Amino acid sequence: MFFDVPPIAVMNEAIVEHAKTRIRTCKNTHEYCPATKTTPLPKRVVDVGTDSSEAPLHIHLSEMNETAPYTALSYCWGGSQDIVTTSATLQSYTVSLPEALPQTIQDAITVTRRLNIRYLWIDALCIIQDDQADKANEISVMGLVYKNATVTIAAASAKTVNHGFLGDRTPFKACRLPFFLSDTKYGIICVQNHQKYTVNIEPLESRAWAFQESLLSPRVLYFGTLGLMWKCQTDEFVTVEGTADPYHAVYNERLPTQVFIPSQGGTDMITIDKQAEIWHQVVENYSRRKLTDLEDRLPALAGIASELQKLWDDQYIAGMWRRCLVRHLGWYLSHPSGEEIRQVVSYTSPGWSWITRHNEVFVCLLHYEAAEVLDVSVTLLNETYPLGPVGSGRLVLRAPVLPGDVDVPPHICHMDDGADWNRDMYPDMKFLLLGHIDLSFTPDGLYPVALVLSKLEDGTFMRVGIVRGSGGDFSWSSDRVKEEVVTIV
Repeated sequence: MFFDVPPIAVMNEAIVEHAKTRIRTCKNTHEYCPATKTTPLPKRVVDVGTDSSEAPLHIHLSEMNETAPYTALSYCWGGSQDIVTTSATLQSYTVSLPEALPQTIQDAITVTRRLNIRYLWIDALCIIQDDQADKANEISVMGLVYKNATVTIAAASAKTVNHGFLGDRTPFKACRLPFFLSDTKYGIICVQNHQKYTVNIEPLESRAWAFQESLLSPRVLYFGTLGLMWKCQTDEFVTVEGTADPYHAVYNERLPTQVFIPSQGGTDMITIDKQAEIWHQVVENYSRRKLTDLEDRLPALAGIASELQKLWDDQYIAGMWRRCLVRHLGWYLSHPSGEEIRQVVSYTSPGWSWITRHNEVFVCLLHYEAAEVLDVSVTLLNETYPLGPVGSGRLVLRAPVLPGDVDVPPHICHMDDGADWNRDMYPDMKFLLLGHIDLSFTPDGLYPVALVLSKLEDGTFMRVGIVRGSGGDFSWSSDRVKEEVVTIV
């Protein structure tokens, strides 16, 4: 006989204690998670108070080198917010915040207090929203804000800041059965159909800014539709409240352990193969997420890039890395020809980087490189923000090239504008071989990947697509293949 299980209170006393235990165990015993340490407070935090304090909720301006535990909130804005910190409101907010805060922020305050932590970082309140200099500065250190937080509160189920995330969860129908403990005693067990749900069902998982917030947070309390889950560098989506239907993470990227514990890991963490694989996963997951402001494409990834740049000691160039640049140039739009593309934009330099196309991309991760980078450079829109937006770029490659009049099977072409293959759309074309994917387990063996380039009036080229594979007259063993030096903008 099936029955409805009573709703579960997300932050009842038992769950609060489980959450505290998770945090304590992680900090004190997990080998691959950062240990307990005193971390600097961000420039501004929300002071949620203590049991003995009667001060109103307010913004705390941190002193130089001030340290204290704090939580950080990862959430969906869902549009503009009525209550944000501006140049005009900052001073009054340091005395008292408005009472009518959005529900998600109220819930984050509740969680922080229940965890006995005094400070909470929230972007809408801790960044001066109408001060471009302050925004640029705070965004540039946002990765450290999440990395140094005691725990990140992920409001995964809240579609907007007004929805909140602490409402009671309704479990699925279950069947009650007797459970015999001995000849004279018995109890009751509940059985329900086990299903796996991906984290992609949650609104937060579609938000680009939340991607680096998740990867850079050493510990996360994940408030999802199914209940409260725990995630850290050791455990992945472990239930906190006892739900029988845990999440399954389709995208299961983790940053190298050395990002959080410099003494951990070995030299294999920084091999070109490992670096290329990590960034390949980052690009594919990040690019599928949406941004309200398309110019945030690079800033929303800058925190991750900053941490990996320290580890890899490599040059970060327009969403790519110098050391494995060739391996990632073979990206293409995930939508087949003829299907709707999220946003088609006119050609923008550097067109060879995936960041100029505001769509989900897949990356043909090359195992063998045929092209060589002779020179690469980008023009920054803000020289003080080296990981931020770029205005243009220039890439010089030496590689095998086929002329544009070679017949190409249409099904192996992937055009950047989403259109079907049409040679007449682009004048003076060339095909430039990037390298090969190792498919030695198939009859075809090595699988070539090449750029489709169109010549511009100044003699440089723009990227218009890629070719995956070969066939017919389109062969890289042809005597028409010549090594050339090509400049792509």
